[in-house]
Amino acid sequence: MLTVLKKDTPVNIQFTTKEPLKISYHMDGVDFAHYIAPYIKDE
Repeated sequence: MLTVLKKDTPVNIQFTTKEPLKISYHMDGVDFAHYIAPYIKDE
């Protein structure tokens, strides 16, 4: 996911208890954000 970034590109990782993991960065004038959430099975 992050292999296209230059080595000096800042990457933000936001991790909280009740929200999905967020990885964000800025590249070529565009802001990108990836959200990684666990699979929750309804019982």
